[in-house]
Amino acid sequence: MSDTPPPPPPSGGGTPPPPPPPGGGTPPPPPPGGGTPPPPPPGGGTPPPGPGGSPAPAAGYSVSAAFNYGWTKFQQNVGPWIVGCLIAIGVYILIYVIGFLLVLPTLSTSTTSVETANGALEFTSTDGGIGTAIVGVILYVIYGIVGWIIAAQFIRAALGITDRGKIEVGIFFKTERLGTVVVAALILAVVYFVLGIIGLIPLIGWLIWFVGTIVIAFFVRFYMFFALQSQGSAVDAIRSSFAFVNANLANIVVLFLASLLTLFIGALLCGIGLFVAIPVVAAAHAYTFRVLRGEPVAA
Repeated sequence: MSDTPPPPPPSGGGTPPPPPPPGGGTPPPPPPGGGTPPPPPPGGGTPPPGPGGSPAPAAGYSVSAAFNYGWTKFQQNVGPWIVGCLIAIGVYILIYVIGFLLVLPTLSTSTTSVETANGALEFTSTDGGIGTAIVGVILYVIYGIVGWIIAAQFIRAALGITDRGKIEVGIFFKTERLGTVVVAALILAVVYFVLGIIGLIPLIGWLIWFVGTIVIAFFVRFYMFFALQSQGSAVDAIRSSFAFVNANLANIVVLFLASLLTLFIGALLCGIGLFVAIPVVAAAHAYTFRVLRGEPVAA
């Protein structure tokens, strides 16, 4: 027998080779399947697709990390975020003033006199006719479109932060893909309107409206992200949002609840807290959108 000790087992965790045969001959080759696993393909490419055609979620995501990212990036971009909030407020004030000036000529004032034991009392009332109703509907649609555009610009800014780590005020004035955002929002508005009609039916209809509105609002919360980031249609953006939320349901539920709490606290601080809460929530959603799709996020 040979006095040479057997070689140590391999470090790869595989099956150790059999002891050398008597006489010091060459040991047989190791059995197949017990060696070191093959190396990953070169290039470090995109993770394989997950449910709904999105890349597999990156490991290590948490809602707390998303909000920490949002808070850090708010501090690093506080100037553009505050200016963006002021621009949004200014646009809303301007639209409401224009709406008031348009509605005012359609109103009519009437005075009613009532005789009492102590003398005559006069009551003045302001009423509007069909003209007021038409102007009111038009203004309601305009307010909705303006609101969707402002929301899209905040999402655009949040996505810009995840791309570059910082933003400039000019990002709030970009118009790329806004048409797709508005069309998608109009489609959802029609869906909500139909649910509202169904809600007029006692009990069953009301339950359908209540549950349906909440479910749709939850599953389409990322449709603007897809509308701004992809070249697909408005319907594609809505469908992609449904697939994305469904594939990451647990994380999105926690994100949704944390966002409601953050916005509620911001609203309690005389509304001033919303200047912080809205950008932080937007950036947290953008971080979630990137990381759960396996995309890089700017540090």
